[in-house]
Amino acid sequence: MDLEEYVENATSTESLVEVVRADPRLLASTLQVIIAAGEILDQIKKNVFYEKEFNNEKITAEFANIVDSLDGLKACIVEGIAPQETRYNPRLFHSIVGIATEAVELLEGLSSEEFDRVNFLEELGDLNWYQAIGIDAVQGNFSNVLEANIKKLLKSDKARYKKGFTKDEAVNRDTDAERDILTSELGSETGC
Repeated sequence: MDLEEYVENATSTESLVEVVRADPRLLASTLQVIIAAGEILDQIKKNVFYEKEFNNEKITAEFANIVDSLDGLKACIVEGIAPQETRYNPRLFHSIVGIATEAVELLEGLSSEEFDRVNFLEELGDLNWYQAIGIDAVQGNFSNVLEANIKKLLKSDKARYKKGFTKDEAVNRDTDAERDILTSELGSETGC
């Protein structure tokens, strides 16, 4: 199956809603916890694979964000959860939150005693499904997204890795050049 056929099949199984209704305090606090934890996890990844030093000040700040956000979550529960209409595009919300929750399921697999290959591959498939929904929601093209990613990393004069992976190029990136490549390959920055 080619990627565009996959997107067509994925979107045919998508649950559609007119508006995203969520308690804004509950959602904001939950997002803050996940984002802060993700920033810490990113530092762990970069230390393992790129030997980048930990930024203890940033880790401390992210931990404080988690603690503050947990207080916000507790307040929502004590005061009562009150969903209301949000500003979010329902399809993008579904895609982004779905990707995050599938990533959490992959993390659960990583933290278990025994690796479950079938579950791992199933969760990657679910991640692709949510990616397909998001790509379709912004009128993107899955093949172009993948091609732009490789150009950003390897196959252009401004690519991150000129001759394959190096730790130095992984840490010292020219994000402006990368953004130029992506904008050139994927189109305008706005419009959904």
